[in-house]
Amino acid sequence: MAVSGLQSGWRPPSVMGERVVAGSVTLFLLAQMLLLARAGALPSKYEVEVWVVAFTLALLGAQAWLVRRYLPPHADMLLLMLAWGGFGMLWGWQLDGGLAAMQSHGAPHAMHSDAMHGDAMHSDAMHSDAMHGGAMGGTHAGGMHASGHRGVSAMNALMLLFAFPPSLAWARCLAAYRAFPLRLAWVLALDALGMILGMMAGGRALGPSLGVLLSAPAFAHHLAMLIGMLAGMAVTMALRPWLAPLPSSTR
Repeated sequence: MAVSGLQSGWRPPSVMGERVVAGSVTLFLLAQMLLLARAGALPSKYEVEVWVVAFTLALLGAQAWLVRRYLPPHADMLLLMLAWGGFGMLWGWQLDGGLAAMQSHGAPHAMHSDAMHGDAMHSDAMHSDAMHGGAMGGTHAGGMHASGHRGVSAMNALMLLFAFPPSLAWARCLAAYRAFPLRLAWVLALDALGMILGMMAGGRALGPSLGVLLSAPAFAHHLAMLIGMLAGMAVTMALRPWLAPLPSSTR
């Protein structure tokens, strides 16, 4: 007998509930901008343009949630990861000291000088050290060098803490797994791995070049980590049918 999302105990939100969730997508996307603005991380040359784009994307994100029934089921979780998970990731990065480290040691002029003189290793090391303040563990008082390669950090913990509960509650792509707790736990573990590895890869691969382009290393690094996080999630979602198959009767 087929086990649908409704039979497994999952219920879609009411009309009002959908609007509340859509509002939360807008809220958490803009909250990320406010955290970056308070840290002085926005690119000064493009600050107005960045805010215009941010408000536009925040409104589009809310609208995408309201019409999600016309989108693939994975879109729900990606939107929640971008908004809720992205806020948790940024807040955790700030608590770990990585954001302040990149702001104080990753001055735009220094990055530009590195790029002009071909000293890419220094720029990459700066981004790596600042990210280690979050994804890979704590920092010393100076905030630039990782004191250990712990897998648990505020960045990772808050990203998952903010992203997974709303996804479990509202994402359609997880609904069928609710009837199978072990499979659900395995899917969430895969998603967490994809998010963390994608976040780290995005920061390393895109952060330095975006930082030079925007003259705002911390802002650029956050964007790069968001891109990597969503890409990592997309990969694990694509692999779910093979890595976490559901019984044929539920499909």
